[in-house]
Amino acid sequence: GSDDAADDACLILQNDGGTGYSAQMHLVAGTAAQCSIYFGDSGDWDIGQIKYDNSNNKMTFEVNTADAMVIDNAGLVGIGDPTPSYLLELKKAADPRIRLTDGGTYQSHWLIESSGGTRMAGTTTGDTLIAANLGRAIRFGELNADVQGNVNMTINATGQVGIGTTVPSALLD
Repeated sequence: GSDDAADDACLILQNDGGTGYSAQMHLVAGTAAQCSIYFGDSGDWDIGQIKYDNSNNKMTFEVNTADAMVIDNAGLVGIGDPTPSYLLELKKAADPRIRLTDGGTYQSHWLIESSGGTRMAGTTTGDTLIAANLGRAIRFGELNADVQGNVNMTINATGQVGIGTTVPSALLD
């Protein structure tokens, strides 16, 4: 092959009509049918899939031949849950966790999980953990349109709780 990616392509959608012109692909099926795009390899032609079900207006992303994520007709997103009841619903059979990181100095800004037991001293399996990085505080507060906020409660790294203060000096301050 050459260095040109188009040499390896089986299908190219291109519109050279100039600025403002789009290249589009339409998959159209009956009102009770599905439109699907399959991904696979020589050993399994349908190991991945994006499908839209016209009968219930739900989009499903399939990975390793199993539903991984759905967006239903109300815009509810389920990851690991094919029938979400909330704007975002995450479901995993064992050791579910949500983690927000920035890849910087403190990496895990927060971690929420429902496992307990071995991860944090004093917990048992099934506990819900809300954790910050080692040596960092957990703060609860309010935001004004994501710009300016107030801290209402702080739990510092040594377990002191401050209500109305960001620097508690006693077990409960």
